Amino acid sequence: MKVAVCQFEIAGGKTAENLAFIKKAFSKAKEQGADAIILPELFNCGYTEDFSAVAESSKGKTVNILSKLCAENGIALLGGSFVEKKDGSFFNTSLAIDDKGLVIAKYRKAHLFDGEFSESDVFAAGSEWCIFDFSGIQAGLFTCFDLRFPVFIQNLALRGARLLCCCAQWPENRLDNWRTLLKARAVENETWLIACNAVGQGHFQCAGHSMVIAPDGTVIAEAGKDEELLFAEIDFERQGVFNILNRRRPILDEIDETQL
Repeated sequence: MKVAVCQFEIAGGKTAENLAFIKKAFSKAKEQGADAIILPELFNCGYTEDFSAVAESSKGKTVNILSKLCAENGIALLGGSFVEKKDGSFFNTSLAIDDKGLVIAKYRKAHLFDGEFSESDVFAAGSEWCIFDFSGIQAGLFTCFDLRFPVFIQNLALRGARLLCCCAQWPENRLDNWRTLLKARAVENETWLIACNAVGQGHFQCAGHSMVIAPDGTVIAEAGKDEELLFAEIDFERQGVFNILNRRRPILDEIDETQL
């Protein structure tokens, strides 16, 4: 499987401009024979001043445009979040869309970031894992700050995910954390991992360095700090060697919150 990782500078609050950029990225990905593409967190608006102005339903214009792009180019979307409005609340919602344009998964960010920007002032937290089937491979979605919660992500692998897909707006001042944690999540779960970060200055400087990582922790491809459409081949025949998840001892290796 060939994947395109679309690392770009998101124009704050300018949905039409961002979607126009993404349309060009789909065309380039098709030219290079990509089977799938992944976008950054909040790809349609970034951390804007007015989320109410860009929020949409999961059947709104942004999702419809992405579905059309997937169908027209024969390319699946394996993550990338937008501002979803549902029942009066806003969610940071990542999507998976197949190459026919059908939305096959939706993940609402569970762990909200309250650092340079306070997400909990704007978003409601999701409360479910996201696992979906992509071309016979089980895949899981997570978003940015979720990366710091290894048990949460391990639950995706325990539910069968062989591919983990992360969209993000990770800050430059914690780039070392980004690279270390991504490799750790791949190695400890013996899964493939695709991570798409943004670049540029919004509420904070984003680090870039989107990555594709093999189950043994080998970095197959890594972007720099500028806009880039990164390509990588994923070979699902390549697996981890320790069968870690099946060698867990639940009494010792799981967290028993009743004992805390």
